[in-house]
Amino acid sequence: MPGNFLPIAFKNAGLLLEEALPVVLQSSPKLRSYEFICLQYRRLAVGSLLMSAEPTDFFSYLSCSARAFLHFLGAAPQEEKLTSRSTAFFDALACRDSDAIAGIATSSPREANTKREYEEDFLHLRVAMDLATTAADATELQALVDAYAAAAAGQDDPALPVCQALVGGQTDDVVRAIRAGAASRQSQLREQLLADQLDADDAPTTARVSTEVLGWIELAARRGVEIRGEVPLAPSVARIFDALPPIDPNAWTTCASFRQLRGPSE
Repeated sequence: MPGNFLPIAFKNAGLLLEEALPVVLQSSPKLRSYEFICLQYRRLAVGSLLMSAEPTDFFSYLSCSARAFLHFLGAAPQEEKLTSRSTAFFDALACRDSDAIAGIATSSPREANTKREYEEDFLHLRVAMDLATTAADATELQALVDAYAAAAAGQDDPALPVCQALVGGQTDDVVRAIRAGAASRQSQLREQLLADQLDADDAPTTARVSTEVLGWIELAARRGVEIRGEVPLAPSVARIFDALPPIDPNAWTTCASFRQLRGPSE
């Protein structure tokens, strides 16, 4: 469907959170419910960044997403957890929320649920998690990447070359893979937009800034590889870490009030 205007998408995310959060907090933890909460915080994050060109609120909202998902992982039964759908892990990387990075990586399953998730999607997240936390040594990481390559054989998966370069490549390999992967993700999103396959509130927000790509860049930084200049879906303003605010681990439960989002003049 056609994309909404950015302020409308931002406002919608606030309204949806205001409605959903009290219900989710009082219910048994379900993956789909927390994915929904994280998506709204991700939309708020990107919307705030694009409207203000200032990353402080962007980082705060991403931390809310990461902390919401970390709460889910701590409260949910094991059968509710799927590593391939721990997308908020990239939100944690993009805002450098170290506790959320470690917590999500540790609490996400180390084995794929082949009845409920694709192995290649599981391996993409698992490789990223182990790279971020040094939960696996070089041999184990290479084995994971090799399994990922086998599972994704014949598919157009921009994340695979990125993971391969991060695990075994040199600096130039990492830079090239991330830039190519980001451009490929951007092309995929443009195709979805032209085919009316994107949600109207994603079109002006998460289709323009990707925490997955920002997460790749952060993983590269942890390897000592700096990605300079502009990168598709990862504007440099989203990487000004001098603007990182203090992290309130409980902010996700309260900061979504639409009264706060819309401001005193409305």
